Amino acid sequence: MHDGYVYLKAGGDIVDRKNPYISGDTRSGTASSLLIFLFFSPFMNFASTSMFQIINLAGVTWFAWVIAGRYGSRRNFLLLILLTLWISPVREMLAINQVNGIILGLVASFLQLESKQSSRKPWLYRFLASFPLAMALDLKPHLLVIFIIAWSILTKSKTLIVLTFSQLVPAHLIIDIYIGEIVEISWLERLNSIKQTAGTNSLGDSVTIWPIITRIFPGVESLVTFLALVSFLVAALCSFYFASKRSALLTLLFSFTAPAFYIYFHFYDLIPVAILFLSLVIKNGNRFPDVAIVSLLLIPKEFTSFRNLTLVFMLTLLLNLISYNPKATRISKFAPIPDYLLYAGLCILNAQLFVDARLTQSIFVTEILMLLIWRISERTNGFISQTSPEPKSQ
Repeated sequence: MHDGYVYLKAGGDIVDRKNPYISGDTRSGTASSLLIFLFFSPFMNFASTSMFQIINLAGVTWFAWVIAGRYGSRRNFLLLILLTLWISPVREMLAINQVNGIILGLVASFLQLESKQSSRKPWLYRFLASFPLAMALDLKPHLLVIFIIAWSILTKSKTLIVLTFSQLVPAHLIIDIYIGEIVEISWLERLNSIKQTAGTNSLGDSVTIWPIITRIFPGVESLVTFLALVSFLVAALCSFYFASKRSALLTLLFSFTAPAFYIYFHFYDLIPVAILFLSLVIKNGNRFPDVAIVSLLLIPKEFTSFRNLTLVFMLTLLLNLISYNPKATRISKFAPIPDYLLYAGLCILNAQLFVDARLTQSIFVTEILMLLIWRISERTNGFISQTSPEPKSQ
C-alpha cells in the first residue's frame, strides 16, 4: 500500500501498545492513525488498497462539490470533477496511497457543518464541525495549521481552535495512558528530524523551488532554509490579511498555498489549490495563462506523447467552450493559442532541464505556483469577480 501502509502500521502499533514514532515511520498524530487503522483493518486482507483509493477519490469529489457550491458553479460540476480526477497531483496521490483525499473530505465536511449552524443548537454544530477538522489537523499538521488560524480570523470565531484542540488533547492523552508513555515527545522529535534531514539532503524532500536553488548553488542550505521560513510566514500573513478582510476565497487559496513555501511539501499537496483554481476558471471563464496552468496540472511530465497532448488539447478546449459565464463561450475571446504556446515552451524547457524525478516535480510545482500567483494577483481584472460569501460569526 506504499504510504497508506505507514498510517495503518502506526494505528496497529498503538493497538499493540507500541510507540508508533519509534517502531514505524509515521509523521501523523496518534488519534487519526488509530481511527484509520480501526476503519481499514477489516479490509486489510483483501481490499485495503482499493478502499483507500475509493475513499480518497470520494474525499476529493466531496471537497470539489463543496467548493463549487460556495465559490464556483455546480452547473458544470461534471467538468470540474473530470479535470480534478485527471490532474497529475491526484494521480500521484492514488499511485502511492496518500491520505490527502481523506483530509480534503474532512475539510469539506467541516466547511459544510460550519456553514449550516443551527440557531437552536449552535454549540452542537460547532463541536461536530470541529471533529473532522481536528482529525485532518492530526493527519497532516503542516497543511492545516494555517487554514485553521486563518478561518478563525475570517469567521471571528473564538471557539474554533479551542474546540479543535479540546478533541485532540483528550484523545492523545488517552492513547498516551494506554501505551504508557508520552509519545508526543517522540512525535516532535520526528518532526524536527524532517528539518535536519532536509538540510542534509539539500532540501530534496520538498518539491518546491528550494531544492532547485540548492542544486544550482550548493552549500547554501542554511540560507535557503531561512528564506523558506520567511516565505512561508509571508504567505501565512497574506492568508491572515485576506481573512481579516473577510475574503473567504483568498483565505482558502493562501492557506493551502502557504505550505508550498516551506521545506516540506509534496506534489499531491497541490490538490486543494488546483480544485479552487479549476472551480474559478470554470465559473468565470478563461484568461491567459489559465489553459497553460490546467495543461501543466494535467500533463506536467509526459508531454512527449502525442496521445497525452491530444488529451490536454481536448480537455482544455472543453474548458474553453463550457463556462458558467455566457460571454466565455466565445472561442474568439478565449482563444487558447497563446496558452498552448506557453505550455509548449515550458515543456521544451523542462525537457532540457530533466533530471531526477523529485527535482523534476520541483520544477513543475514551481512553474504552476508562479503562474497561479500571477493569476491571483490579477483578480482585480476579473479573475475572481464574485464576492465571497461572508461566513457567519461564531
